[in-house]
Amino acid sequence: MPDYEIENVLVVPTEVFHRLGHFQGFSSEVDRYLDDLLRSEHTSYRPRDEVEKDPGYKQLIPYMIFRHVGADGRETVFQYTRGKGMGEGRLHHKRSVGIGGHISSIDAADGGAAGSY
Repeated sequence: MPDYEIENVLVVPTEVFHRLGHFQGFSSEVDRYLDDLLRSEHTSYRPRDEVEKDPGYKQLIPYMIFRHVGADGRETVFQYTRGKGMGEGRLHHKRSVGIGGHISSIDAADGGAAGSY
């Protein structure tokens, strides 16, 4: 028995993802994927340490990038350096241009639901 709390994250079967059109990384085609991926028969919460190694499942990881256009027309993108207080050790002291992360079963327990977007 592990001496840490097991995190259960939202996943979909890889076969569903491939049927819709596989992509690697980021996709802005929300309308093409979201409704089908979030159907209750496709989603489940599974132990993160297991699905990290299981090619049969894809983890849904939302990520937001914030862009601002100033009055002078100059664009800036939000960025920050990750601290060591939270998250994965491999990401500490790395720069990020957005905010996001795994969807945990705790998120749903707090009143959120996978399909309520």
